[in-house]
Amino acid sequence: MVHSSSRYYYDTLELETAGDDEHRNDCNQIEWPLMDDDDFYKWSRRALVIVAYIVLVIAAINIAAIVGLLIYLLVNPNTSTDSEFALYKNTRFKECAAVVPDASNCSAILAAWAKDDNYGNRPYYASLGRYYIMGTKVTAENKVSYDWCQTVSCFNDYKVIPSSANDSALGRTALKSWWVVIMNAWGTVWNLRKASPWFRPNPGSADCRGFRDLGIIDWVLLIYSLAGPIIGWWVSFADSVINPIPWPTLNVIAWLTTWRYSSTLLYHPYSCILARVPKVARVLPWIFGILAALQCAASLYSAETGEAMSGGTKKLYDSYTCLAAQVSAAPGTSTCSAEEICSKSWLFSAPYFIMPGDVGKGLPFGLLVSALVVAIVVPVFFASFKIFSSTERSFKRYYKMWSPLIWLSFLAIVTAFIAGVEYPIELGKAWNQRKADALVAYDVECHVAHVALSPWRFYMDVDKYSRALRVVKLWFSV
Repeated sequence: MVHSSSRYYYDTLELETAGDDEHRNDCNQIEWPLMDDDDFYKWSRRALVIVAYIVLVIAAINIAAIVGLLIYLLVNPNTSTDSEFALYKNTRFKECAAVVPDASNCSAILAAWAKDDNYGNRPYYASLGRYYIMGTKVTAENKVSYDWCQTVSCFNDYKVIPSSANDSALGRTALKSWWVVIMNAWGTVWNLRKASPWFRPNPGSADCRGFRDLGIIDWVLLIYSLAGPIIGWWVSFADSVINPIPWPTLNVIAWLTTWRYSSTLLYHPYSCILARVPKVARVLPWIFGILAALQCAASLYSAETGEAMSGGTKKLYDSYTCLAAQVSAAPGTSTCSAEEICSKSWLFSAPYFIMPGDVGKGLPFGLLVSALVVAIVVPVFFASFKIFSSTERSFKRYYKMWSPLIWLSFLAIVTAFIAGVEYPIELGKAWNQRKADALVAYDVECHVAHVALSPWRFYMDVDKYSRALRVVKLWFSV
């Protein structure tokens, strides 16, 4: 074994199998940073190990919490009849609209919604004669705030348009974003724990026992990663290309899993397992690296295409299909025919709806941008810096030493505290404020209103529209 203050190598280790106990092969010799013997490096390693275990505990608690929440949502589905669901979806529109409003209040409320710029392009839509209720409350010029239910009461005598939802109606949710970020953090730190000598009582040695070095959790993580963020993701991406929709719900950070394994495979125990097939050991990390780059590009393409299709939330697209045959029997009165109503495509388009606690929807996008910098630019910069500041100028050596696995782990630690501590607190505070509110599109001339699906329970309370498939995609971080 070679072990100095600046280097860490694995010995030539025995790969034990049932049929060949004597077969030996060399593991890849990979250096790790912070392996010097002085006190500073020792304490640095210990601190990182402690923080990593804290992250694993935080991730485990969050995983249990999300699973519990998911079960609760699945066993408490929407109970509306089919005819009522076409009208009111999973919202409280029916009971709120049953209240007879004060006419003067309604004038102030609807005027406030038309002018309010806290909801993105709301004034833009109003200038085109397209009116949307895009949030849970609004403040009028007299500084009085009105909630969603008070607003909806203004549609007491409006005809409610029956419709069925299309794929683009069920957009990205905070629950899925929370899940994919936590699973990414847990998987990354677990891989670091398995590969890094920092976590071993004796960093100077590591027995290689082949596949027996992989525990149950290692196998579960490997199978999960292959089935979900890697293979499952590509299947879903192919489907989104064949059947494109605005606001795709693909996991934009799935490529981090593929990228992580491109360097994880270089380390013990995977390097020892693959040492029996040297050609595979050399090629496989490259395959994962190339796939990660392609997956990252595909994620950016998907996000950009979805934004382009929706015109930055300004272009019209059908998130709902108008059920013209049911319009005449729908409650309320209208001055327009069913054909005229259904021809107004903007009524069935679904700009985003802002719900308390939904800030978590942006977590994957923040991680995507951070990861592009941290996981790609930083290792290259650091390796280049070390080359020019060292007598041994080997980019390959320093890039492996400060690999994407290490930097992704540092990033995972930060995101675990944000997504695993700060966001659950934020969601907990907002939970009782999350009512069955939803986007409402209304037309003053025709005197009609269309009610969209409510994201208050992350669409998991809706037992229609391939809910089982949506649960599977969420579970596997697709």
